[in-house]
Amino acid sequence: DEVFLPLREIINTIFILGSVTVVLCILISVTLSNRLIKPLRLLKEYSMKISDGDLSTKFETTRDTAVEIRNVSNTLNTMTDNLRKARINVQQQNEIIKEQMNELKQTDVEKEQFLTMITHELKTPLFPIQGYCEMLKEQKKLDVEQENMIDEIHKNSKILEKLIQDLLLAQKIQM
Repeated sequence: DEVFLPLREIINTIFILGSVTVVLCILISVTLSNRLIKPLRLLKEYSMKISDGDLSTKFETTRDTAVEIRNVSNTLNTMTDNLRKARINVQQQNEIIKEQMNELKQTDVEKEQFLTMITHELKTPLFPIQGYCEMLKEQKKLDVEQENMIDEIHKNSKILEKLIQDLLLAQKIQM
C-alpha cells in the first residue's frame, strides 16, 4: 500500500485540481452568460415597450455592453426616433385634415344658404310678373305686337321658373 501512496496523493491532487477547475469554469460560464443575458433581457423589455407603443424610452448601453447588442440597441433607438417623428407628422396631418373638413363643412353651409337666398330672391318677383302677364292677356285692349311682347315675357318667366325649380331640385339632391 505504501507503494501506491504517492500515486494516491497524485490522484487526489489531480481530482482536487480538476474539481476546482470545473467549479471555476462553471463560475466563469455563469458570469459570462449573465453578462450576455442581462443586456439581452433588457433589450427584450425595451422591444416590448416599443411594441406597446411607448416610444419615449431609450435603450442605454455601457462600454461593457457587447458590440452586437450595442449595435442592435442603437438601431432600435434610431427606429423609435423615426417612429416618434412619423407619429408627430401623422398627428399634424390629421389636424390639418380636420381643419380642412371644418372649412369644407362651413363652405357647404354657406353654399346652401346662398342657394336658398337666390331661389327666394328670384321667385319673389317672378310670380307677380307671370300674374301681370296673364291679366294683360285677358284684356282685349292690346294690339298684336303688345300681345307678342307679353307672350315673350310670359315664356321667359316660365323658363326662369324652370331654372329655379332645377336649382331647388339640385339643392335637395345634394342634401
